[in-house]
Amino acid sequence: MEGRKTIIAFDIDGTLKEFGGLISKDTIDRLLNFAHVGIVSSRGDTHEIARRLGLGFAEIGKGTALAKFAREYPNHLGKVYIADTEFDRKEAEFHGWNFVNVNDIKLNLASGEDIRKGYINTDIREIQGIDLVIDHEKYPLPFEDEIVSEIILKDFLEHISWRKTRWFLAECHRVLKPNGKIYIQCPDLEAIARKIILNPDFEWGGIKQPEAIGFWVYGRQDEWGGVHKAGFTIPILSKLLVEIGFTVDRMENDGGSNILCWARKKP
Repeated sequence: MEGRKTIIAFDIDGTLKEFGGLISKDTIDRLLNFAHVGIVSSRGDTHEIARRLGLGFAEIGKGTALAKFAREYPNHLGKVYIADTEFDRKEAEFHGWNFVNVNDIKLNLASGEDIRKGYINTDIREIQGIDLVIDHEKYPLPFEDEIVSEIILKDFLEHISWRKTRWFLAECHRVLKPNGKIYIQCPDLEAIARKIILNPDFEWGGIKQPEAIGFWVYGRQDEWGGVHKAGFTIPILSKLLVEIGFTVDRMENDGGSNILCWARKKP
């Protein structure tokens, strides 16, 4: 598919659902909308399995295959290999791929330049190192139910429209395993009101009132967007998460303008 900027490769044994893993054709079909998806495996029937799944590339021999596809897609932003063994991790990292353990899939959504090894890093922007370019306000998470262990939403939830916040968090809940964790960092409107809106002399980084109110409440509004579309206080975010089905383990202000939240999906 034209426009796909990243590469995702799967192992077979212990990774694909029909071979003892977690990844079914449903997740593969979802991911194909956003990335080049294929198989890198040591199995002799690798190409046959790839054809059956409708995948665009496949190769036998993990190390040589990972090196080959790295050469063939030099201009792509990110390359992630999803498998299940320590050998797979070493091979992937040696050849410059991000490795994600299929039994511990972790998502770093709208990561920006905060690229984390061992996570599937996503963003709407085409940033080097991003594993999946996707607009999370427009598309559901491209994963089947209950296969994700952890989700990070750092400085992102406020950029989802208030009309879609509940839907988006429900998507996070859907893909998480029971007891799967979610971490949220977002602006604390109560703290902002106390420290900024009610303080006519507030200044930060050279930004003074009245522009400071716009910056802290409505976002940077830079060339890629950066607009705040939703707002939260600690009681409001806690109530929303509980209504969706999360257990809130800890939620606090960071001593400044942000809410820090650690929650998990109920067993």
